[in-house]
Amino acid sequence: MKSSNPAEPVESGGRDLAALDLGSNSFHLIIVREEAGQIRTLDRLNEYVRLAEGLDEDNRLSEEKMVEALEALSRIAQRLRHIDHDNIRIVATNTLRKAKNALQFVSRVEAVLDEPVEIISGKEEARLIHLGVSRTRASGPGNNLIIDIGGGSTELIIGSNESPICMESLFMGCVSLSNRFFKDGEVSRTRMDDAILSASIELLPIVENYKKIGWDTAIGSSGSVKAVLKTVREAGWCKNLITAKGLDKLTNRLIQLGQCSPKSLPGLSDKRAPVFAGGVAVLNACFNLLGIDKMEVSDAALREGVIHDLIGRQQHQDVREESVNDLAMRYHVDQAHAERVEHTALAFYDQAAGDLDINESEFRSLLRWSAKLHEIGMDISHHQYHKHGAYIIANTDLTGFSLPERAIIATLVRGHRRKLNQLVFNTIPDNNLKHVENLVMLLRLATTLHRPRSPLGVPDTQLKASGKFLTLFFPPEWLESHPLTAEQFREENKLIANRGFKIEVMPMDEST
Repeated sequence: MKSSNPAEPVESGGRDLAALDLGSNSFHLIIVREEAGQIRTLDRLNEYVRLAEGLDEDNRLSEEKMVEALEALSRIAQRLRHIDHDNIRIVATNTLRKAKNALQFVSRVEAVLDEPVEIISGKEEARLIHLGVSRTRASGPGNNLIIDIGGGSTELIIGSNESPICMESLFMGCVSLSNRFFKDGEVSRTRMDDAILSASIELLPIVENYKKIGWDTAIGSSGSVKAVLKTVREAGWCKNLITAKGLDKLTNRLIQLGQCSPKSLPGLSDKRAPVFAGGVAVLNACFNLLGIDKMEVSDAALREGVIHDLIGRQQHQDVREESVNDLAMRYHVDQAHAERVEHTALAFYDQAAGDLDINESEFRSLLRWSAKLHEIGMDISHHQYHKHGAYIIANTDLTGFSLPERAIIATLVRGHRRKLNQLVFNTIPDNNLKHVENLVMLLRLATTLHRPRSPLGVPDTQLKASGKFLTLFFPPEWLESHPLTAEQFREENKLIANRGFKIEVMPMDEST
């Protein structure tokens, strides 16, 4: 839960917003001011943590690297203190997608920053990169190919200025390739060829489709691409674009030097140098296989996309809504029934959210989306459909959703019927378990009431909660004429007893 942290007033009625990208190579913070529909950058901070270097052979982050990262974040936290919580969004990328102990680390990060951290999927990272790049450059005709080389992954997106057409996130980045091929700092022809070959193998499965779709302009983003542009420009091999010839000269120069030396490569910073060769290898593979002759370079990337997405959510232009509706249509959900369940679940939420400690708008949205999707598994089979639905949600790239958000929705769908046990909550970290349990119970109450699937719905029902003891109050005459309802909740109590919950059904009186 967030602690209270009211924003300080900002000039001229504007507001400050912040996006923090916990990348595999560095942590990037951008702070902007939104005023009169315009966005102006106020500050940027970079901390070169190289989080990916902390992954061992079992994909576990080392304690040493986590401590280093937390120290960097303690410095960043100071810059976030004056910004309203609702105007801050923090996303984590490839290394925390891979790390087996990511949730433990994220819990420590959230304690330092006093903000929630979203681990986003590769496809979601690609979408946000496209949003950031396309919103910060002049519109042009045709399609753009955007290539963003991060520390642990590389995102490739083809899209117009309006929306992406195809998106991929590949397991190659400047940190991962540098650690694999140039860890001791030596750059040789053999090592560079091997690194380019490794990146080419990752890239090969998407090349044919990308060429078939086609693009008019290639655009690079993030630190590796910007560092390449700076070095080739300083050397006089290119001006404002990266050309294939300029990239080739840079690669040969690196091999000739035998190392990435800022002294010998003007424009290359000391902090970028340790991972520069890996980024050059990835960019070579992209130029070679995709047939790129020249590439523009964008100053915007993931964090700018996060800012624009945050503003969109606040203006009720949430792409997650469209994702949920598309998934419901794809799996032929009974929309009328889902809407009745949604209406009842949200009524229960509004009545008891405070008592259940889930009184945040995001929890309400997650419950609403779970109600819309709770029957998507029926399109596969009625038998165990809650499990089918949870699997679909957990393994589908739902545009706009972070991995933890997907995990919560999958858990609600998995837990809305049958026996409620620990297996249902396996993907939920301890610090969020209580909240998700309570959301599951609200959805269970709603789906149990609507089990007859009557188009007439259910009567006005009141919910009161005290810890894990839930009391439902019905109009006396309705309860008397629906004895099966009381029996259904007696059966429910057997199914939820393992988690310590109990439901009581009572007639309303004048005091209810």
